[in-house]
Amino acid sequence: SLPESELGDVIRGYLWVIQNRPASLLVNSQFDTDPKAGKGMEAQQPHPGSWGVPPGWQRWATGTFGRIFMVPGRGERRGVRIQGEQGRYARAGLFQKVLVKRPGRYLGIVWVKRVGENPASHVSLQLLSPRIHEETRELERRSSRGFCLAAPTTEWQPLMVYVDAPFEPVRLYFLLKVEGGDAIFSDAALYSIPAGKTR
Repeated sequence: SLPESELGDVIRGYLWVIQNRPASLLVNSQFDTDPKAGKGMEAQQPHPGSWGVPPGWQRWATGTFGRIFMVPGRGERRGVRIQGEQGRYARAGLFQKVLVKRPGRYLGIVWVKRVGENPASHVSLQLLSPRIHEETRELERRSSRGFCLAAPTTEWQPLMVYVDAPFEPVRLYFLLKVEGGDAIFSDAALYSIPAGKTR
């Protein structure tokens, strides 16, 4: 589901992407296991302690991490499965830090499929842009962020997030996040949207 305030920007941005087919800013958007796609390691089987982080991505967690491993994705594409541990503060995910231009507008997209039905779990795509204080030049805790939460269904569904990134440093965090659940992610992408295409 999307906040209503972002829906228009997301729709216009997505239509521009469909019409112009720009390249994704992410490394290894399709979760390839070839080391040439980036740095990382591959784990084909889901077993405790097997991170299975695709090249070009980094793991993220609070509390016990859970498990990550490669699985078939949407259609004939690859996917990555993130199994978060049960518990209120058990959050697991994958992220990339992407160098972007400022000011800029960005659209993040990923397809997700929940595994099992756990109404208490949360599966989301987030875009984070840390801020630097104008006078002290120190990193502020608050961030410019976009957030899209997956609906409680086990069918494939797209998550899309649109954000402005007007602040330094010029790194945007693209985060696939699972809280107390189990989900498969596929077809991740981050696009730069030209000015005037969403307003």
